[in-house]
Amino acid sequence: MQDRANKPYHAAVQRLHDGYLIGVHDMTPFTFFALQSQFAALAVETQIVMSLRLLAMAGALPARPGENNRMVAEKGPAMVKAFSAGTQAMMLGKSPDQVMNASLAPLARKVRQNRKRLMK
Repeated sequence: MQDRANKPYHAAVQRLHDGYLIGVHDMTPFTFFALQSQFAALAVETQIVMSLRLLAMAGALPARPGENNRMVAEKGPAMVKAFSAGTQAMMLGKSPDQVMNASLAPLARKVRQNRKRLMK
């Protein structure tokens, strides 16, 4: 009786191990390279934003009023957007690289907006 109840679970686990549920068969080395490039671009833009903000805090660059508060206040909503986009992509059955792209998109957009605003 117990084996019959667990049969769908075991079938799902087997498909997961075979790579059917996570889309491993659709991924190529180019997919991983593209994802790595997106991570690198996000890291570079993040460092630029951090440097600009630190220079503004030190007084080397002009700082807008409320910039420090804005820096802290934008973290939560940005993470919620990234988490929501990634979760939605996952629930739609997207491949792992598509889930990561969906999660990174709101963060990359916010960092890019910050960089453009701080460099004016």
